[in-house]
Amino acid sequence: MIDVVVGKNRFIVLEKVNSIIKQKGMNFERYDFSTKDPDFHFLNVVEAISTISLFDNPRVVFLYVEDEKEMKRIDTDSLSEIIQNLTGVDLVIALTKRIPQTQKLGKIFKKHANMHVILEKDGFNKENYLRRLLKEKNISMSKEAGNLFVERIGEDYARMESELEKLGLLDKRIEKDDVDTMITQDIDRLVFDLSNALLDKNKEAAFRIYHSLLQQKNDPLGLAPIVSSSLRSIYQIETLVNLGYSNSQIEDMLKMSENQVRFLRSRRLGKVSNILYYLNKLSEMDQKTKLGEVDRFVAFELLMLEIMQ
Repeated sequence: MIDVVVGKNRFIVLEKVNSIIKQKGMNFERYDFSTKDPDFHFLNVVEAISTISLFDNPRVVFLYVEDEKEMKRIDTDSLSEIIQNLTGVDLVIALTKRIPQTQKLGKIFKKHANMHVILEKDGFNKENYLRRLLKEKNISMSKEAGNLFVERIGEDYARMESELEKLGLLDKRIEKDDVDTMITQDIDRLVFDLSNALLDKNKEAAFRIYHSLLQQKNDPLGLAPIVSSSLRSIYQIETLVNLGYSNSQIEDMLKMSENQVRFLRSRRLGKVSNILYYLNKLSEMDQKTKLGEVDRFVAFELLMLEIMQ
């Protein structure tokens, strides 16, 4: 059996792959290959597919082509031949982009493989994933705690399992206060939210996020360069959008994920020249605070107010 999973979000793709493999039952031999691995060689994939199991166990070979450009590391003619004559092994292939049916391999996939295309609109249901993990780990959690947990995790889906293991050590029903105490918020998302609140001139949201960051022991001296990086990303994306680049082109050029680009493009970012001005002001503030010329808290808060005028 051959399954092909197509999607750009690595976490969601791997979740789908694991779900497919899990349905195949227990006691199978699994061989994983990723083109990201510097030691990757397609001949190793061929060998894993061709080698007969010593214990006659079912075998699953998983091949992950994590970047469209890495297809050059795959002998597509050989892979097409293997797929057409596959016996005694299940093959799961994950790709970031669907191969057109105008290509030989695309035609082979259509004829022989079960296609699983993860669309952008499908997203990822964090609540369902949380419920599944809670059941698997036999952890009880109140609804309020679950809502806060999902909020704190943000877009860092891979973090959910490790954070639940930490909460599981409490060996009791997890309440909202437990999550509030033990699970920190997604700092990257908070910083993006702060940057956007500043650009939207939303004082209430900006200072709420700012104080939340301070509560998590983030110092203004540390926040300034992170906010600068966030604004710089916004500046780069806004510039490329104005030049007519598509989301996928921006992802490749800036080495950003699909979610990052989509999230940033959904914002009303204002004029690019304004963002450059804010970057310069942040740089000036950083220098002055390090020289001890101004109090770091006062300087950062005054700059926030200036941006939101």
